[in-house]
Amino acid sequence: MSGGSGRAEGSGRGRGGSGGVYLPQPHEKVRNLFDAISDIEFFGGAEREGTAIPVDFFTFKQKVQFWEVGFKAAFVSGLIVALLSPLMVGVFEKIIPVFGSYEPNLIDQLYVFLLTVGFSLGYGIFISRLGKYCTRSYGITKEMVKWLMSGLVSGALLKAVFVFLFFHFIYFMVLTPGNLYRAFAFFMKNGILYLDQRVIEKVWYFLLEFRKTFVVAAWFVVFTSLLFIGIPLARIGYEVWKDRKEERVEEL
Repeated sequence: MSGGSGRAEGSGRGRGGSGGVYLPQPHEKVRNLFDAISDIEFFGGAEREGTAIPVDFFTFKQKVQFWEVGFKAAFVSGLIVALLSPLMVGVFEKIIPVFGSYEPNLIDQLYVFLLTVGFSLGYGIFISRLGKYCTRSYGITKEMVKWLMSGLVSGALLKAVFVFLFFHFIYFMVLTPGNLYRAFAFFMKNGILYLDQRVIEKVWYFLLEFRKTFVVAAWFVVFTSLLFIGIPLARIGYEVWKDRKEERVEEL
């Protein structure tokens, strides 16, 4: 289903609710989130103009593709946040310098925070524009949004669980004092590292301090995941509520 592939057919029937039937051209695979959103906007525009598009035109294969696109977008984007989260916590805990200083001011901390959460925040706001297609005025378009959002929610939640468990595994099983001691002893014994004792101590204490950031970062990833899916879901919920309110007013 491609954003530019389709035509309205019907003898003497045009736009504006005249009963035209939209027949899509042969389907093109949806490769990424932008393709999916473009298709949704295209079909939404057609339905808004009154073109009748049977929901069955959105086939099971296309549903799976939309779900897959949403899942990948949420999972991959979440991994970027996961990589930045321990560094952000390290800056806040004054373990990692920012702009050459271990004493970041409020502006520095805000910059690092927005740099970390900005991707999820911007993505969520961008996707939330699809909420307007979840009203009773739309059929196939609403179905497309539903499958895309189901993939986004699944990917975001799975990513949150995976990162949460992985960061705790690092804290409890990998960067433990015993493991660090054995690793340094192995490297020194086999001539892999030639470091001064004072340098070894600095690295040792840095890793022990940085180890603590993974626990906080794990919860922060959960927060950003909920933020990522919460923004578009809130917009969808608002549009549905507004639509139902208008429907009740019309029935009076």
